[in-house]
Amino acid sequence: MSGHTTTVFSPLRPDDPETVGGMRVVGRIGTGGMGTVYAGIGRRGEYTAIKVIREELTEDPGLRERFTREIRLLGRVESRCVPALLGSGRDGGVPWLVTEFVPGLSLSAHVREHGPLPPNLLRGTAAGIAEALVAAHTAGIVHRDLKPGNVILAPDGPKVLDFGIARAIDETALTRTGGLVGTPGWIAPEVLRGAAATPAADLFGWGALVAFAATGRPPFGSGSTDSLAHRVLDRAPDLAGVPEPLLPLVTAALDKDPARRPTAAWITAALTGHPGGEGTSAAVGALLDREWRGVRAEIPTPPARRTPRTLLAAGAAVLVLGAAGGGLLAARALTDDGQEGGGERTTVGAQAAETGEGTEVDGEASQEPEWDPPEPTPFGINAEWEAQTFVSPDGYTTFQVTPDQFQTLTYVSVTSVEEVSEGVRFSVSVLNLVDGHDVPAMLTVTTPETPLAPLESPGPVEIDDELDLTFPDAPGQGQLTFADADFASGVSGFPPVSLCYDAPAGTLSPDAEDCA
Repeated sequence: MSGHTTTVFSPLRPDDPETVGGMRVVGRIGTGGMGTVYAGIGRRGEYTAIKVIREELTEDPGLRERFTREIRLLGRVESRCVPALLGSGRDGGVPWLVTEFVPGLSLSAHVREHGPLPPNLLRGTAAGIAEALVAAHTAGIVHRDLKPGNVILAPDGPKVLDFGIARAIDETALTRTGGLVGTPGWIAPEVLRGAAATPAADLFGWGALVAFAATGRPPFGSGSTDSLAHRVLDRAPDLAGVPEPLLPLVTAALDKDPARRPTAAWITAALTGHPGGEGTSAAVGALLDREWRGVRAEIPTPPARRTPRTLLAAGAAVLVLGAAGGGLLAARALTDDGQEGGGERTTVGAQAAETGEGTEVDGEASQEPEWDPPEPTPFGINAEWEAQTFVSPDGYTTFQVTPDQFQTLTYVSVTSVEEVSEGVRFSVSVLNLVDGHDVPAMLTVTTPETPLAPLESPGPVEIDDELDLTFPDAPGQGQLTFADADFASGVSGFPPVSLCYDAPAGTLSPDAEDCA
């Protein structure tokens, strides 16, 4: 199924800049560990993506060097499938760079919304990503974090984003000593064992991406960092459903031995029939012109002047928007019936919806709506944190919180739920713990009024602790949420994630359809 998205931007905040490098700032695209990505208006009136480093980090020489290197690396990669670098500079000592704006859904969001890619888009995605790697590897660059969230399906083809943690092959790594860069489940096995990332590691990522695009499933499943690493190291990938023409290429790319993997140039030649070398980019471009159909992304006309922020906050459509590590992710507007569409939608009372107060519309006060429980949130990214809820291999519903370098993570399994005379009781196992994460204080049950805290106060917990937490007066069916008191969007803490529970039935699930 093809995709159709309408791009919207998150509203600006009072402390956001009016301009960057002479470009007018009109909205937020996302926030990552290094900084904020803004939507800007270029000199010719076109949208641009402006990455601005976080001000509190500008005194860190190492991070400034990393940011400067990112600019240099982007300038060395020339590919239709990599966003073009348009400029860079410093405003008041704060460095920034600007690239072309890429509309569309990420590969992960597209598969989530529409399922596996149809054959034409799958072939285009495979060839486009391979060609982007050819351009990067020719420039002496390894991406090191290929994953579905770092690929955008734009109207003119796939775009590989976030070279922010890429490394020139002939330079010294600037990552922390002993740090592991990448995302569990997409990291090549030799990198997991401590070897340096090479172009062969990117080819492993290519194979995993194409398998995901073809089947809608990560080839090594989901779960904790340890379980994913174990499968990558010791188990064969799940390639059931990968089309026969692509299966030999994907299988070869996912070989455990990097020496046996093909090069990006070889993959591109196999997909296009071009022998390689000069003309490779043109051959991929011809393939995309022929195969890339049905992907549309509408972009609003750039505003003539900056809209007051109060109007931006109240007039935004329902947003699905995010960024990790500075990568771009376009948003999707929904119509009133929850379906994608280009029709107009009026959203009123955004602030009232948060406070539960009525809103005046055309001079009439609307009635306060009945409380509708929110859908569970099984995944979120904020600053240098990732949080998710999933069913672990042992069958328990699990909360996992992963810092940017994931040397240590919080890993908490909810093993059972039951009704008791006081309310609802959950049994919880603490399997791993980041220092400062007070598990009992971070768990609440969602209600239309104030979130319910557990009755017990066992104090700080340790790894291997088994907890029985009772939530007084909790509903028999609802949501259990794991949240960080220090959460501030784009700044600190991990975003809240939740699960559905049915205490009478004794069931737990991260799936929205299982919520009452």
